[in-house]
Amino acid sequence: GLPYFTRILRNCSFSKLLEGIAEHLSLDAADVSSLLHEVGAQARGTHGLSDLLSAVNELSRATRRQFVDEINRTITFLRSEGEEHVPTRLRMVGGGSSLPQITTEVADATAISTEIWNLPISTDRLLSTSPSSTSPILATAISLSAIPLLP
Repeated sequence: GLPYFTRILRNCSFSKLLEGIAEHLSLDAADVSSLLHEVGAQARGTHGLSDLLSAVNELSRATRRQFVDEINRTITFLRSEGEEHVPTRLRMVGGGSSLPQITTEVADATAISTEIWNLPISTDRLLSTSPSSTSPILATAISLSAIPLLP
């Protein structure tokens, strides 16, 4: 239940991805963030892939590849420390979890079950009209709010 190993993933920042897509589409970063959130939700749903989804996948390809490479570096290091240190499941949080098909890419590359973290559905409904839509993005704030206050 406690973190064993943490590291900063290099050259795959979600904010840089937002800026790049915003520049390409002539939008501001907040609009691109909303766009990615909706496109990612569509990709996880029952809808088919749209032209927009294809464009987002193309524009985010280099960042997604770098992200998967960094995750693989981490898993390779953990394996070198002993197989008992390799996680059996990965949970994605933050803005990057909204990238279409990112969990599939990570799972395929690492051979580790990967999913997007969500609050229990009844709690998430308090945050949004769409269940499980905002909790991955707010995961850090949610976890920090769960820490008991020190006297």
